[in-house]
Amino acid sequence: MKGFTRAETRFSLCGLNCALRLGGYCPGCGGGAGNQSCALAKCSLEHGGIRFCWECPEYPCSRYEGFDDGDSFVPHRNRTQDIASARELGLEVYLERLEEKRTILDALLEGYNDGRRKTLFTTAVYLLPLEDLRTVLCRAQTFKYEDGAVAVPRFWAEHFAAGGGEVVCGMYGINLDESMGGNEFEYLIADNYDPAREIPDGFTTRTIPAHTWAVFPCTGRMPQALQGLNQQIFSQWLPTNPDYKIAAGINVELYSDASRFEQGTQGQEYYCEVWIPVEKK
Repeated sequence: MKGFTRAETRFSLCGLNCALRLGGYCPGCGGGAGNQSCALAKCSLEHGGIRFCWECPEYPCSRYEGFDDGDSFVPHRNRTQDIASARELGLEVYLERLEEKRTILDALLEGYNDGRRKTLFTTAVYLLPLEDLRTVLCRAQTFKYEDGAVAVPRFWAEHFAAGGGEVVCGMYGINLDESMGGNEFEYLIADNYDPAREIPDGFTTRTIPAHTWAVFPCTGRMPQALQGLNQQIFSQWLPTNPDYKIAAGINVELYSDASRFEQGTQGQEYYCEVWIPVEKK
């Protein structure tokens, strides 16, 4: 729409979480000539170019009567709720949470989209509370650091040999060490948690706190490539980084779907990532 532009395109006038839209923001919020269809953009111009509908003294106006009812696009049904969340949390915090959701969505699409799950992943990340997205379903066991290089791969092998892969396929391997000073850590073989599912015997849930994450790509045969990368991170990158230090005793391994690689996890092209929580020094 001529004369209509937006500096913030991650969250729309009407409460859509455009940061989670795979194609980016919709044409209405795109602004510029040729985008004539958005009545709310026109309304914004008529009210002095307000950034978000809730900033208008007339909000909620007649346009919002039954606003979320009967729309076939599922995320549209949450707009009033999401506007309320943005107002309660403040825009900056709300946008930070959107960015965290987008990171989770990108990881799911990159590592586990088999061509049929794009809509499922996008809708789930859009609708589920962030706290649920941070929660994993897992099999957990405690190890000593001195035994970890041998014991953790054995733990994975035992998990799959016992049929655990039918419950948790192992999207994540997560090292938890709250004290960051002991000789033991808890290790999780984990997937994203579905709150609608019962937790089977032998499995549990853990919620991973929000952090700023440093992400390290890893390519090569498992577990050797991953173990080598972890050693580099903790012996070289963290001690010499002038800007960041580790923020918590968490180490997240994000694994690709092994079936996408000809030799699975034993091929030189296998890809995974290590995520480390960091904070400014």
